Amino acid sequence: MKKLTLLALLFFSIQIFISCSEEKLNLNFIEKPSIIDSSQKTFTSIKINSKHNSNNLIEYGICWSLKSEPTINDFTFIEDKSKKNYITKIEGLLVNTTYYFRSFIKTQKEIIYSEEKAYATLPFKDTTWKMLTIYPKNNYKINSEVTFYENNTTKFEEITDNGVRLYKTYGTWSLNGNTLTYIFNGNKPELNKCTYIYTGTLDEMTLRGTYKHVYLSPGTWNAVKL
Repeated sequence: MKKLTLLALLFFSIQIFISCSEEKLNLNFIEKPSIIDSSQKTFTSIKINSKHNSNNLIEYGICWSLKSEPTINDFTFIEDKSKKNYITKIEGLLVNTTYYFRSFIKTQKEIIYSEEKAYATLPFKDTTWKMLTIYPKNNYKINSEVTFYENNTTKFEEITDNGVRLYKTYGTWSLNGNTLTYIFNGNKPELNKCTYIYTGTLDEMTLRGTYKHVYLSPGTWNAVKL
């Protein structure tokens, strides 16, 4: 009977030892993180889906660069390390630009990076926008649709609240980083009396800025991608 009791105690002790050892191993489990995909892209932002299964981390995040193999010495976004699955929104990017991304975990001993993924922000060319132009003198507003073609020309169409297209004219556009310059030539560009110069900044799927005209006070405008 004593032998059976001793054997039972020995077996129980071994089980506790194994259980504690497994728990210790799990607490220090480290695995290479991964980027799964990109769930959303705009002109200036990208959402990155990523995950890790590691424990006892110091830090978890996403790093990115215009060059391959980004590190924490490039741009970084630090996440809550206690989670396992992430949707990280990277903002302030340049329009129509390819970026390289890696997720990373930082432990007491090292930094471990995921495999690299490359994603690009949306291109601006051949897009159509719903634009609102506001005249400051009487707060008069004009709704329009503007298309920015690949060859840097534009088409402007004024639209009533009922959807009637009243007026059409053409112009040119250029981008410097995320800053748009749009020259609205009017219906008599040779006289230089109807020319508007719009400048604005891209922010995700919107544009916002100011305009100037040779005979009018400067005003504001905004637009949403259709």
